[in-house]
Amino acid sequence: MNTPSLGGAGIDLDTLQTAACLEATEMMPAVIVLDLAGLGNAAASCVAVEHDTALLTTASYPSYLIDDAAGTLLTLSPTAEALMHAAVDAAEEHGLLDGRSIAVVVGDSVGQIESVTEGLIRPLRWLGYEPVLHLLGCEGSATCRVGRETAVSRMITAGTDIVFPVLNLSSLPSLIGEMVKQGMPKPAIIQTGFNNQSDDLAAHNVVTFAGPSAGAYYDDTLIVAAKPTGAAWLPDSELPAFDAMCNAEYTRASGRPVGSTYHPTTELFRTVVEACALMRMVARSVYDAGPDPRRRDVVYALAHLGPIDLPGMLPATSGHQKFALPDGVLELKYNYPCRFSSTGSTEMESGCIVPVGGYRTVD
Repeated sequence: MNTPSLGGAGIDLDTLQTAACLEATEMMPAVIVLDLAGLGNAAASCVAVEHDTALLTTASYPSYLIDDAAGTLLTLSPTAEALMHAAVDAAEEHGLLDGRSIAVVVGDSVGQIESVTEGLIRPLRWLGYEPVLHLLGCEGSATCRVGRETAVSRMITAGTDIVFPVLNLSSLPSLIGEMVKQGMPKPAIIQTGFNNQSDDLAAHNVVTFAGPSAGAYYDDTLIVAAKPTGAAWLPDSELPAFDAMCNAEYTRASGRPVGSTYHPTTELFRTVVEACALMRMVARSVYDAGPDPRRRDVVYALAHLGPIDLPGMLPATSGHQKFALPDGVLELKYNYPCRFSSTGSTEMESGCIVPVGGYRTVD
């Protein structure tokens, strides 16, 4: 089923997505709900906590929500707090924070401030830094814009030179555009895979919605995430066997000519791999649940699968109360223009995200 990604017509986003939750859990009712779009916290809670239905997703969620679900919410991403803490560790190791004025920009969506406090503010303070929090109002929609101009003005006044922008896909471009508009000196920008900011769509959005000057401003942003976005752009890169298998099988099952798989650098290719990873987990859980399984047998099996196949074949496990599946994260960087694509390609014009190493384990 389709779930809305933007609020509108006087109805806030959480209400629209919760309606989709009710359709999936009460009208169907589903044993496992698969989410490739990134449901909001309220909708995810509706599925996994309130209706005790398994939710298997690619999105990152706060640790409290995963704990409340108690085994019914599994994600192909680390928790929001784990990603943010890993970003702080990476920035500190690269010497980006010492002696700098640090700002954190976050929307007021449900649960985000709590995650930012736990994942960014506390680790930064523990290291001896005093980050300044700038809150943007979202007014129930997916775009957080209220207070944006004021936040940028205050960052300029404070001489901010490190920014952690914890915003979603529709809110980040306007923040970067406002920083350019007000002439804010280019800070070091540190990003995470939370809110899908490590995906190809994120790489394209800044230029698409805020223009080339914003792309140049966002260039060299450090991103910490659990997926190897853009690895296929790198010279001499090898296609992971799992990714190749998923796309070959999709080609066969969809009746397309043999050998006509999507190119590894495309979003379609990566979407197929993510869907494949989710469906393999579903198939394994149904198999492990045994003949004539009950709903709770399938959910229990899903939460105890052991080693998991993820896009890029990065290490991941399910079991022992571990429901955020990746065992570690990578460091990536945003490039504008894309220095790895062919001249005239879409990525050349809109930028790209590529891995730069720095694999580290997360709790």
